[in-house]
Amino acid sequence: MTAATRVSMSESDWQHANAEYLDRHLERLRLLLERRTLWLRSRWSAGEREQRGLDALDGMAIRDETIDRLFNAESFEDEAGFYGSDATARALGESLEAAARELAQRSGDLAAAGKPAALDVLRTVFNLSPFERDVVVLCAGAGIDPSFTRIFAYLQDDATLRHATAPLALSLFCRDRGQALAARRSFAPDGPLSRYSLVTRDALSQALRIDERVIDYLHGFNRLDERIGELLRPVPPSPEASCHVALATQLEEWLRNKSSHGRWHGINLFGPSGSGRRAMARTLCDRLGLHAYQLDPSRLPPPGRERQDWLRLLAREAVLSQIAPYIDAGEPDPEREPAAVYELLERMPVFFIVGSRSRVPDRKSTRLNSSHLGI
Repeated sequence: MTAATRVSMSESDWQHANAEYLDRHLERLRLLLERRTLWLRSRWSAGEREQRGLDALDGMAIRDETIDRLFNAESFEDEAGFYGSDATARALGESLEAAARELAQRSGDLAAAGKPAALDVLRTVFNLSPFERDVVVLCAGAGIDPSFTRIFAYLQDDATLRHATAPLALSLFCRDRGQALAARRSFAPDGPLSRYSLVTRDALSQALRIDERVIDYLHGFNRLDERIGELLRPVPPSPEASCHVALATQLEEWLRNKSSHGRWHGINLFGPSGSGRRAMARTLCDRLGLHAYQLDPSRLPPPGRERQDWLRLLAREAVLSQIAPYIDAGEPDPEREPAAVYELLERMPVFFIVGSRSRVPDRKSTRLNSSHLGI
């Protein structure tokens, strides 16, 4: 469907359609959880099922039948066979297929109207796999519907584990061992779920969690995370200097030609004081449809885990809010590198602009392309 033939959709209509689309994803999740419950109950002995009903005794004793079952390792093939042979499981499977068809239809309708669902936008801008998208839904489910937390605890045989975990996600969304092995990479530190702080994993309990900020985005409410808002301030507009027009056009064309899946490398605008580095950054961002925000590296936490968490949050917010961070590096000194600035340049997985008086020294990991500004 071309842009000229798209069906118009008001903001209120989109909000309603987006909410229904998210609800259908949660209904699909509930069907997967229900089917998984059937499978686990088929493996639990009568004694185990009886003990699971005694909350006061839960976890105080482990039955012989439980140990025997645990030694009999769970098999994807056995589980798939159960889903094909059990009548209730088959019915749930048919409902899951119908849900998938409905979701595809709703997704296509929203895209055709030029206003795709927030979940689909999230998947696109962060280049998520279907499994990673489902993990986001799994984690968001607990924040949207509290009943999911008890279901998670029940399926994981731990009353204290009321959050999703990687094993739970793999058991729900993977059909065979090969899929599960490939999907495990989604939880790596350099995967998009962790790299952009879409989902975090507790080091002690291994629980997967999602920020309210992401849940709000899925509901269609896009707001800048307050924690990151403390580090950023909008770059104000300035009169466009005639000497910069040609350079801005050249940089815009170069970036659009070099775009890879809508992603660009960083730009280093360097020149003496008064050359208009910050104004040029704002002009370029306006042309690219981005919001220029100046980042003050001195306000970052000290080096360590907390700083890494903030950098992941910054990357996430840059993508969700279409922000291009502008970093004033001053006078870069290769002998005494400004640690915070270079850490930003090396770890920022989004488009950014660095302003400096002289060219930032080349480093493979910075991905900077430099342009000189005269006066």
